[in-house]
Amino acid sequence: MGRRASVRYYKSREAYFTHFEGRQIPLVKGPDDGPTGPTYLAALDKFRELMAVSVADVADQGNTVRLIVDLYGQHLERNGQERSLKILLDTCTSAVEAFGDCHIGDLKPIHITDWLALKAKPRIDSKNRTVKWKPTYQGIALRTLVTALNWAKGQGLISRHCLENTKAVQIRGKKRSRGQEAYIPPATCKKLMDFVGASNQGFADLLRFLYETGCRPSEAYHVEARYYHRADKCVIYPGDPGPNDFVWKNARRTGKDRVIFLSDGLAEMVEERIARYPEGRIFRTKRKTKWVTEAMSVNLRWYAKKLKITPAPTAYGFRHTFATDWLLNAGSIKVLADLIGTSVTMIERHYGHLMVDKDRVRAIMTKVMKDRGSLPEELHA
Repeated sequence: MGRRASVRYYKSREAYFTHFEGRQIPLVKGPDDGPTGPTYLAALDKFRELMAVSVADVADQGNTVRLIVDLYGQHLERNGQERSLKILLDTCTSAVEAFGDCHIGDLKPIHITDWLALKAKPRIDSKNRTVKWKPTYQGIALRTLVTALNWAKGQGLISRHCLENTKAVQIRGKKRSRGQEAYIPPATCKKLMDFVGASNQGFADLLRFLYETGCRPSEAYHVEARYYHRADKCVIYPGDPGPNDFVWKNARRTGKDRVIFLSDGLAEMVEERIARYPEGRIFRTKRKTKWVTEAMSVNLRWYAKKLKITPAPTAYGFRHTFATDWLLNAGSIKVLADLIGTSVTMIERHYGHLMVDKDRVRAIMTKVMKDRGSLPEELHA
């Protein structure tokens, strides 16, 4: 029978060790101060973490939030995802402090809600500054925690978690509008893209792709050569995606391909970027990293501040602008739904903000009435 794992102190090495799976593993260096000293207690914590990891694949809902976040962080580190690891540490470290010892099976949305509410309150940081998490940063923290839990589920470490319902936790505070205020006037679009193009052509190309296709930001971020169909001048994401494919929003629900049509000029631009990046994503930041929502938001706000554009445009604003301009030019709402990969109902609910340009609406009405012709004189009486 193998030696039972326990915490032992070795005077010759001035450190606590444990034997586990035939190996001697160091825990913490320092004096032998058990059973209540800080060195011994720290060694116990390390020992408990080691034991928890050893049974993580069978503990299922008994795994703690602390362990799942730690294992996900190790996964990010192994795969060289430094930026994602930094975001995890910046956001979820406080979650671990708040409810890290809670078992996944006992974790409730209220734990996450209370954590975010606490971080939203003003507090003094280590540099004596007053700080708080605004709604945008709360959203980043929530998405990061959900990603960690989803990763754990995908790895078979847990079978479910309380954040599978994406509406279980609501971020308090003002949200960026996807309504009428999201519309970007043509003059503002031109001003923005001309200015961006003079200093950051890669970002300008991404904005142009969003503006001319009305696609979702995530669909633009994930364009690769393998999704581009040169003969048809379109980008196609499969409705039945493979393990390494981008999964567009409605793929699982509809099983339909997402087709993004390109104009001749836009197709030419895409082909130029494919020639530059034949593997991986064709739209990249100045540091050659992939675009994500947070990076896009930061860049748009920076350029908006430089140009004194208020409010700052959003990535989704280009989608709303495309839909609204299409309808203002009397385009078919059914064709629009197919072009931007959504339903007519969703367009009517979220995208058709025709009153942003009352003159154009009046012009459309006038043209339609003129084409119909005048009413018979006897009906005027």
